[in-house]
Amino acid sequence: MTHSILVGEFKHETNTFAPNETDRAAFQARYEHFGEAIFEAFRDTGSTIGGFLDAPERDAMELLPTVAASATPGGYVTTEAYEFYTEEICSTARDHADAIDGVFLSLHGAMVPEGMDDGEGPLLAELRDILGMDIPIVVTLDPHTNIADQTTELADVLLAYETYPHVDHVARGQQAAGLLSAAIEDDIDPTIRIERPPVLPDFPKMNTRDGPMTDVVDRARALEDRDGILKVNLLFGFNHADTPWTGMAIPVVADGDSAAATEAARELAQYIWDRHERLVAEYPDPAMAVEEAKTAVADKRPEDGPVLLIDIGDNPGGGGVENRADMLRALIDGGIEDAGVAVQWDPDAVAECIDAGVGEHVTVEVGCHPADEYFPCEPIELEGSVKAITDGWFTNHGPQATGVEQQLGRTVRLECGPSEDISVLLTEHRYSPNDAEVWRQAGIIPEREPVLVLKTVNHFRADYESFASEIILVDSPGTFAVDLSRFEWDRLERPRFPLDSMADDAYPDW
Repeated sequence: MTHSILVGEFKHETNTFAPNETDRAAFQARYEHFGEAIFEAFRDTGSTIGGFLDAPERDAMELLPTVAASATPGGYVTTEAYEFYTEEICSTARDHADAIDGVFLSLHGAMVPEGMDDGEGPLLAELRDILGMDIPIVVTLDPHTNIADQTTELADVLLAYETYPHVDHVARGQQAAGLLSAAIEDDIDPTIRIERPPVLPDFPKMNTRDGPMTDVVDRARALEDRDGILKVNLLFGFNHADTPWTGMAIPVVADGDSAAATEAARELAQYIWDRHERLVAEYPDPAMAVEEAKTAVADKRPEDGPVLLIDIGDNPGGGGVENRADMLRALIDGGIEDAGVAVQWDPDAVAECIDAGVGEHVTVEVGCHPADEYFPCEPIELEGSVKAITDGWFTNHGPQATGVEQQLGRTVRLECGPSEDISVLLTEHRYSPNDAEVWRQAGIIPEREPVLVLKTVNHFRADYESFASEIILVDSPGTFAVDLSRFEWDRLERPRFPLDSMADDAYPDW
């Protein structure tokens, strides 16, 4: 028997402290696909939808595609954009309401539209109004979800990525297809229970490849071996959003056994709380980090690979505007020779360089548009030569989202610094340089550079760890700064560690 499945994707990680709004143009700058074009874009790629399409259960499904849209993390999603994309999903649901057997949604989990605290729950509520409570809805999530109670109440199954860097999109898409099919056939009766340990872990400490979070992930997988447990979701939360639900959460999906779900959620939450102080740390500022990099470069051989300076505060993958020049200025002031910086978002500087042309000498002012409310920002004047101009299109070759196309907009490689030996990638679109192909599309071989500055936090590890000689995490300023006490909080439910001092016995309270 063939099942009719509504399919949609609507993703955004909203940084409520970011000065830039996220409108429809921001989604179009990353990707926006409609109808059958969704499958053309994601088939045979390392994406969640690609995994869903590749699942064995797919053969018994008739898919009703709606929209697939995602924007680079940034400020609040505009009302116009939110209503446009939710209506794309819901209008198809209305048109086929009598035929739909199930729903698959690829969401992020940390979307905050204007005037709201959450974007995913209201979307699910509208779908439930259209389809009723008996149609199974399976949702994949990013582990950086700030999950509202409404989402756990209205979804049948939640499936968060299990890795950070996220390299299991395909596996979660396949799992979604399998569990959705089982729910439609009444082979499972999913129920969700949630526990919320009051912790806001540092983003670098969320790394599932190394450090304290690896043990937590292992514990989550072990809990899934229990009878009746379908999925133990480990949500780190997305710290840079002022919402009531910001922070870690453990939504557990069980097969009809709510007591088993509650027990597993509480066990993992307790396990996290017992280790909460290990989930924060201190990191060097830009000047200190540059000195560390100079020492590291002096002690290594060229074939050892580059030293990576990770510019956390300006990471667009967490809503940083990617327009700050703190690390670039620290490189020049610190006397670093032969380095690369990716990515510096500045459409005006890109236009000036393109007007000048390849090979021409230019003087451009870079950075700090728009201004940052929390961290004063000074633009930097760069003198250098335009080495290359590209269209900014490339395909991911690394292990994360393999095969997915990226669009930087027009891109300029500017050689600057006292000896013009610092290569800066200037772009029209914001992009977190997690796939090393970003360098190659501009004619740079990243493996051969002594120092690379990346505006990112953890996803880079999937592609860069194999050739980097050393990684230095930098406590740089910006709307994604590590220290959460630098921001003003109005909506967040308190207390939350480390924003608040909490005794060891402050949690749990059951």
